[in-house]
Amino acid sequence: MKDGSIRDKEIVIMMKTISEEMQRRNDSFLKDFDLTFSQGRVLKIVYGESGKVTQKDIEDILFVSHPATRGIIKRLEEKGYIFTATDKEDKRHKVLFITDDGKAKVEAIESSVSKEKTPFDDIDDGDREDFKRILRKIIANIKQ
Repeated sequence: MKDGSIRDKEIVIMMKTISEEMQRRNDSFLKDFDLTFSQGRVLKIVYGESGKVTQKDIEDILFVSHPATRGIIKRLEEKGYIFTATDKEDKRHKVLFITDDGKAKVEAIESSVSKEKTPFDDIDDGDREDFKRILRKIIANIKQ
């Protein structure tokens, strides 16, 4: 094994650790709002794009399978946070809309989030930009 691949493995492990810990923290935080992290992400997208975003868009944005996306949307509908309608231009697609309860839920979460400390609080803007630049390169390399 080359020395570079050992260092790369360490980076991959660190990225996985960050991802898993962020997932755990977000799930724990959103549990107080009766949502999973995945449901919260979808609800936030629909909040910003109500009437313009489809189930297929959610799949593409979040890199989630059709059945998983359908399950998340179904649970958000059952909770009364969103509703769906058939796309008038393409009957194969469902357009997602946020309800008043859904708006209130997102706004309550955002209010609470603004009070939370994040892992990025102690990282200056320059380091954040460097980190994002490096991550973009990694993502581009993965997609090649």
